[in-house]
Amino acid sequence: MTIRTAGRRPTWTDLPAAVRRAIEARTGAVAGWTSHDGGYSPGLASTLRTAQGPVFVKAVPVEHEFAAHLYRQEAQRSALLDEAVPASRLLWSVDVDAGDGRDWAVVAGDRLVHNDLRGDNALIVTRGPRAGRAVAVDWAYPGRGAAFCDLVGMLPAVEVEGGPPPEEALRRRPLPQGTDEDAVTAYLVAITGYFVHASLQPPPPGIPHVRAFQRAQGEAGIAWLRRRLG
Repeated sequence: MTIRTAGRRPTWTDLPAAVRRAIEARTGAVAGWTSHDGGYSPGLASTLRTAQGPVFVKAVPVEHEFAAHLYRQEAQRSALLDEAVPASRLLWSVDVDAGDGRDWAVVAGDRLVHNDLRGDNALIVTRGPRAGRAVAVDWAYPGRGAAFCDLVGMLPAVEVEGGPPPEEALRRRPLPQGTDEDAVTAYLVAITGYFVHASLQPPPPGIPHVRAFQRAQGEAGIAWLRRRLG
């Protein structure tokens, strides 16, 4: 019987940019790395060559809940070890918000982005000086990004909720002048992947219907990508 004891772990270049920045803020610039592929964890385990010398680093996405729990537990307990214990010393640990999977470098920008626009997150004002205008609500994921992000990001939901297909919607409301079409495609790939992946997860407590809505948006995104890419 053969027992598999090793597999390829993520390496330095596989980490999200936000995670690499957080590490280099503590180690200095990383010039190279050696991955230690033994064991069963899905996380990074690499010795980084840095300006401060070699540093062993472990990292795991929070999506791997059990592994993330073990990594946090290891950090907490390692910090309690007496110096007389023959063990490596914990230098630091950090949780990094690497985003929800929708951000690529091509969507960087200085515009305020809602990041979750759809029909139920928009209201029509009925009174006052803004009567008749739509306003966005539920600002749970605001950030900075390219000017096209919210428009592109909402179009799968617009179609799912009975609106026009994305191409028709964009004929009515074109993308901002100078928008990079390749950046739009890359962003659409990212949000479609997010919707498809999320739709395959167990439903969150109290909102069992959300996975079906995410699947529908993923299917709309896939269809739009097929048309864009021919």
